[in-house]
Amino acid sequence: MGFVISVPIEDLTHIPPEYFDDLPYGVIQLKGEGTVVGYNETEASLSKLDPARVVGRNFFRDIAPCTRVKEFEGELARMRAFGANGRAELRFLFKFRHGSVMVQLVMVYNSASDTTVLLVKPLAKELDAPGGVSRTP
Repeated sequence: MGFVISVPIEDLTHIPPEYFDDLPYGVIQLKGEGTVVGYNETEASLSKLDPARVVGRNFFRDIAPCTRVKEFEGELARMRAFGANGRAELRFLFKFRHGSVMVQLVMVYNSASDTTVLLVKPLAKELDAPGGVSRTP
């Protein structure tokens, strides 16, 4: 269940957000500690959130507080503290108002630009399921 795109995933941190709508996955681009600077239409469809209401806000605090766990927000904090490019893959249960969705997620961090790109691919819908994270083997 990997991600197939025509460029290395690590290169996504250099692509302007307006190109993300061409990708078949949800894409969220963050700066610094989590300010959303890019949010593509695929992710908007999954989350049912308007990109105009998401961009400029803190992803962890304002948009998806369910991600304020060690395995998600903590992983980004770890990569930023280490000061080098990083990549993590995990499965995560996003809890939306319209229900919960299990996703495969790739988090790519670029230390030079302090930019993170999250690639999100839905795996299954699980309404009213408990939140949680599972590491990709």
